[in-house]
Amino acid sequence: MQLTCAISGDSLAYRFTGDTPEQWLASFRQHRWDLEEEAENLIQEQSEDDQGWVWLP
Repeated sequence: MQLTCAISGDSLAYRFTGDTPEQWLASFRQHRWDLEEEAENLIQEQSEDDQGWVWLP
């Protein structure tokens, strides 16, 4: 099964601040490995939806 991990712009803005998609993308890049660890934990907990998506809160 293929999984897709995602995080919304609202979640990025809440976690790392920022007002624009460019700032959210910069924050994502800066914190990528932390987010990947979080996604890995959610995958291990089998938190994916019926479409195979894992959404970071």
